[in-house]
Amino acid sequence: MSDKAKNGSVVKIDYVGKLDDGTEFDSSKKEGAKPIEFTIGAGSVLPKFEAEIIGMAVGEKKSFSLEPIDAYGMPKEELHRPFPRDKIPSGQEVKVGMAIVLQSPDGQQIPVLIKEVRETEIILDMNHPLAGKKLNFEIELVSVEEAKEAPAEKSEAPVEEKKETAEIKEAPAEKTEAPTEEKKETTETKDAPAEKTEAPTEEKKEEPKAEEKKE
Repeated sequence: MSDKAKNGSVVKIDYVGKLDDGTEFDSSKKEGAKPIEFTIGAGSVLPKFEAEIIGMAVGEKKSFSLEPIDAYGMPKEELHRPFPRDKIPSGQEVKVGMAIVLQSPDGQQIPVLIKEVRETEIILDMNHPLAGKKLNFEIELVSVEEAKEAPAEKSEAPVEEKKETAEIKEAPAEKTEAPTEEKKETTETKDAPAEKTEAPTEEKKEEPKAEEKKE
């Protein structure tokens, strides 16, 4: 076990994340949660969050803040996207503030908020729920180990088969989210635009053509 965290170290972190108004948006200390484990340099958490851990010793505690530019960026108007109402399960209520879980073409599940409800479509806010917010962390380094291999690219957990409908659920006051780095071309709000996440349309099947009867 190493004494201090460095690039390539496998670390476990206990953390509490709060907004400026004191709202707790995530914590590894809440019931059922556990310390997050990741390899420094693998790109699986926010770079500035990662940088704060380098040089820390096991048992050391630290408090720091991330400005929006170093976290999930600022909200962007172009990330307000229309979504057909006929893709919502029949009988499901839709209203402003509710959360819809969409699935991108590569299988990633993306929670978004309903910003506006219209007759034939709803307007979704594809910005990250923490976009535009300053994030305040209190962390403790639980353990440090040397990586057996060089930091690898972030791997995605298996996801269910793609569905054509969206799952509806009530949106929480603040989304609980670990300080993970957003995948580019999905919902990242820093530089790259979000990847299109509309549910796939049903493939059209051609009707079989009757053969012309020969005399």
